[in-house]
Amino acid sequence: MPDTLKIIEYAMLLGMVVLAFVAVQSMKLRRAVMFLGAFSLLSSFVYIFYHAPDVAIAEAVIGCTLSVILFLIALKKYRVVTIYFVTPDEEETNDKHIQEISEHLVHDLEHFLITHEFEPQLILTHLDDPDLHGTEDFDLLMVRRDNHVCIYAGSESYHTPFIRDYLESHEPTELEVDFFSLTAEVDYED
Repeated sequence: MPDTLKIIEYAMLLGMVVLAFVAVQSMKLRRAVMFLGAFSLLSSFVYIFYHAPDVAIAEAVIGCTLSVILFLIALKKYRVVTIYFVTPDEEETNDKHIQEISEHLVHDLEHFLITHEFEPQLILTHLDDPDLHGTEDFDLLMVRRDNHVCIYAGSESYHTPFIRDYLESHEPTELEVDFFSLTAEVDYED
């Protein structure tokens, strides 16, 4: 039985090292927060294993619950950029090269946001709903049709000038990119 306890102890300690490493190396802040929460939960089990239930309860309540919730609320309020990327169905796509270029543009934008400490929340969809801008909360709505990409910036986004400058300086030559800023005063009906 003592060998089993040693194996459990080493497994938990190894798990803590792995979770700490993954949390520090994660490029996305939200993922890093989730890994830190898992690290904290595992450390509370380690405290129980070492017969410190009072410390384990404090770690579970404060480290695993409250701090994760506070971090996620802070990320939601400040650094998360929601991007809807609407593409045509694969059956409707005639040019695979243009599809790859537009996906590369989105990937580059996502990488740019990560390197500037933003948290990109990318939502890929084939749903081309003209009322999407009125019903969904987004920072960017990217709609691709053939070799043309229309980018609509959300009315509440304060990231728009920063992202627009990047997109204009990194626009692929094979794509025609138009950038529109939506405001609350815009009348969407013609």
